[in-house]
Amino acid sequence: MPMSINVGLSKKIGTTNYGSLGASCNIEFEAEHGLLDHDLDGFHQRVKNAFTAVRQAVQDELARHQAQAGGTDANGSHTDADVPTAKAATPSNGNGQRNGNGHARQARSS
Repeated sequence: MPMSINVGLSKKIGTTNYGSLGASCNIEFEAEHGLLDHDLDGFHQRVKNAFTAVRQAVQDELARHQAQAGGTDANGSHTDADVPTAKAATPSNGNGQRNGNGHARQARSS
């Protein structure tokens, strides 16, 4: 008597402006019930092969959608890959100020 095996995967990746892109794939197939009793390694190999196919399908779909977006996310904003980056000449704490309080540090002499 055959058994039904369902293997699936869902994956979501973040995009700019708090967006996300997701894809999922599920497949169902039948296998002989005797695999569990007589060939556990064979059962595991069939499930592993199915999972590999599902994972590849999800990755391909996410890549296809990213390529179609042409470097923009769902809101039409440029993705990080399209925005050139420049290094600051002076150290910054991330708030746009050089030393964090908005005032340049002055040298003092004694």
